[in-house]
Amino acid sequence: MKPILAFDVNETLLDLAALDPIFAALFGDAAVRREWFTQMLQSALVSIVTDAYSDFTALQMGALEMIAARRGITLSEADRARVRTGMETLPPHPDVRPGLQQLHDAGYTLVTLTNSPMRVAEAQIAHAGLTDFFPQRFSADRVRRLKPSPEPYRMVA
Repeated sequence: MKPILAFDVNETLLDLAALDPIFAALFGDAAVRREWFTQMLQSALVSIVTDAYSDFTALQMGALEMIAARRGITLSEADRARVRTGMETLPPHPDVRPGLQQLHDAGYTLVTLTNSPMRVAEAQIAHAGLTDFFPQRFSADRVRRLKPSPEPYRMVA
């Protein structure tokens, strides 16, 4: 059996910096994207600790609303849609494709494990042009527990 490597998707394979122009347009500062991502991860950890599952897209939108409220900004549905679409169309980091090719050529089987719902995960990998590297893709949404809970990792194992 070939060794299997599981990859996270958001910010590991795909470059969230591509969202900076959206955050600059919405908030007047591209750096807000990092604040949003931190808030989103914090919200995900709270959902794990409290055992109150929310899908990752809902957490993203909740974090976006929190950041907007802190800054006194009202977001429209079109604004929220820009962020959702941006998440689905992230490019890979520059070193991802060559690195994945090396691992593939070395005989590894590569899979993804993401907190994003499967529909989003499939769109992300397809848009990034990485589908051929990942014969299987997994979403923590399937077990209704976000990473770093053990359940998503057990599912992949």
